[in-house]
Amino acid sequence: MASNGIISSGNGTNSILIQWQSSAGTGSAKVVETNNNGCRGDTVSKSVSVTTGIDELNSSLNVLVYPNPNNGLISIEFKNQNGNKNMQVFDITGKLIQEFQTEKDNLQISLVSMAKGIYLLKIFSEKSVSNFKIILE
Repeated sequence: MASNGIISSGNGTNSILIQWQSSAGTGSAKVVETNNNGCRGDTVSKSVSVTTGIDELNSSLNVLVYPNPNNGLISIEFKNQNGNKNMQVFDITGKLIQEFQTEKDNLQISLVSMAKGIYLLKIFSEKSVSNFKIILE
């Protein structure tokens, strides 16, 4: 049984696919194991947070990264995040390209020596981890 969603396939098997009714929010699923003789096991409940993408995850983290797309100079602003912040840049294959560290609330990083393309900027602070897709033109 799924709340805020429907089982779209797999009902009666050991693997189900749930289609959530809203694009974002929460839902839950309850599973009861039943063997071929009809004996029932414990009911297991799981709450699920449904998100629609990276931008939604980052919206509550108080980190601004701009402009995007950009020419290799990226501004980063932290709101209400004191302490040390670590940043990592990965290429499209997941290879770590560069690392930065700062305690500042505003900074600019340079990726001008990197090839044009899509990169992932991962930011770790004391309060959060956030990911940003960066497009170098």
